[in-house]
Amino acid sequence: MTNYSHIEYWQRFIQGDQEAFRSLYDLYVNALFSYAIRYCADEEIVKDSIHDLFVDLHRYRSRLNPHVNVKAYLFGSLRRKVVESKRRSIDRSIFAENYRFRLGLETEDYITLSDDKENEVLTKLRAEMEKLPYRQKEALYLRFTCEMSYEQVAQIMDISIASCRTLIYRAIKDLRLRMENNKISQLLFIAFLPVREINDQPITSRAILS
Repeated sequence: MTNYSHIEYWQRFIQGDQEAFRSLYDLYVNALFSYAIRYCADEEIVKDSIHDLFVDLHRYRSRLNPHVNVKAYLFGSLRRKVVESKRRSIDRSIFAENYRFRLGLETEDYITLSDDKENEVLTKLRAEMEKLPYRQKEALYLRFTCEMSYEQVAQIMDISIASCRTLIYRAIKDLRLRMENNKISQLLFIAFLPVREINDQPITSRAILS
């Protein structure tokens, strides 16, 4: 893989560079899957949505803006595809059940601390975070796990930057009240810190890039 920046890969792809397209896929597919599976529990819907996203990108590349924030654009586009796929689901009860955003921080993929008391606080924090409204959880995930700016989070969630800041502020304020701890902001970075990549293998079996 040639060492271009993400925006350079994006611009080269728009110009018709197939290798740049493959590189974009490799750079983002695991992060996209990790995000979308929290938004939709149906793994097949997530895989199909990622497949459709990259097919559409390739098909309509001449219409794409060469000066976007690539990460925010891909995450936002996938989010819309997942929502639309769930809405088309025949079983409306499944759509309603799977709509909430899940952090899934209780798995062994996330870091623990050596100090038992600190680790107990971290475990409690993760449990309290799962009780937050799903939009607050999604905003926290994008901000702390994906290390996105407020502007990027707002773009993905299709809200204003002010609303994004309010979501995150209220989430942290609520967690502080529940935890009686003023160091929640620092703990959040640890709470979202993965031990390893959630997905070590490519998540699609389809020949998207052929």
